[in-house]
Amino acid sequence: MANIEEWDRDEFMDAAARALWVQAWADAAEEQGETLSGELMDQAPETPPQAHEAAKELAVALEQSNGPLSHLWEKAATAKGKHYSEPTVEDFGHYLAMSALGHGVSWEDDHPDVGIKLPSMEFHADYEAADDDEDEGEYEVGYWAV
Repeated sequence: MANIEEWDRDEFMDAAARALWVQAWADAAEEQGETLSGELMDQAPETPPQAHEAAKELAVALEQSNGPLSHLWEKAATAKGKHYSEPTVEDFGHYLAMSALGHGVSWEDDHPDVGIKLPSMEFHADYEAADDDEDEGEYEVGYWAV
C-alpha cells in the first residue's frame, strides 16, 4: 500500500459531521414513527452547523489522545495487514465519528487495528413538527463530548 490518499482535513471534518448528523436525524425520524430504508446518507437533510461544530470537537479530542489527525491518518491508511477496502479520508472521518458515538461500526471493520484512542460523544436531533402554516418541521440539535 505505497500510495495513499492525501490527507484532507476538510474532507475528514465533512464526513464526520455528516455521520453525526445522519445518525441523529434517523434516530429522530424513527422516534416520530417514520420508517426509513435505503441509503440514509442520501436522504437526510443538509448537515447543520451544529454537526460541523461537533466534528471539530471530535477532532480536538482525537488529536489530544492520538496526536495530529494527519499522522493518525497516515498510520491507519498504511498499517500492515489486510485492508478490505481502499482507505479513504472520507471513510476515516465517517467511521471514527460513528465509533465515538458507540454505534458498533468502526474503521477496524475493514482495516487493521492501529490502536486509535476514541473519545465518547453523543449527538442528537429532536424533531418539532410543522405548524399548519409551515411547510416543514424543524430539528433542534445538540451534542455532548466526553
